[in-house]
Amino acid sequence: MTEIDPIMSLLESQHIQRIYRGLWDIPEIDIDKFDLQDQYSQDRFPTVIEDLQKGLKKIFYIDDFENHITERRKWKQELSKIDDGVFPFYQETSALRGNNIGGLTGAFNSLNRIIGRNPELDDLRPYVQAVRETGLIDRLQSGTETEATVAELHQRSYDLLVALSEYNPNKR
Repeated sequence: MTEIDPIMSLLESQHIQRIYRGLWDIPEIDIDKFDLQDQYSQDRFPTVIEDLQKGLKKIFYIDDFENHITERRKWKQELSKIDDGVFPFYQETSALRGNNIGGLTGAFNSLNRIIGRNPELDDLRPYVQAVRETGLIDRLQSGTETEATVAELHQRSYDLLVALSEYNPNKR
């Protein structure tokens, strides 16, 4: 099954109105250029990068459900009964799924902790603080403005990845 097969099946659903994904040129990060001082940072940093990169590859499935919890849950239960691989694909790739959003917010939280343990990364702090200061995580947790809020989180994730790719430890 190619990626396009489940996407086409979802588009044929009576509830999916549109599907899109950001067209990011996701930068590669040379993890070796970061001289991380403690075991937590060394262990967690590669996962943070991976979570940010994977998060930007998620897909926005926009539906027409008025009652997002009850109606969508019923639709997803029906979708899960069909053994064609569409439901697991939808769950894994949905940018608006709580677990997938949590991967990105968790990456920002972990990076905040890593920066606190590694003062030479302090130039990256504004990227992490911007997520907190704009109330992005609070809006996501409240369930308001989900599509626009997740799109903003994706933009901030991309900006952070660009900053990480351009990070120069010798510039300090």
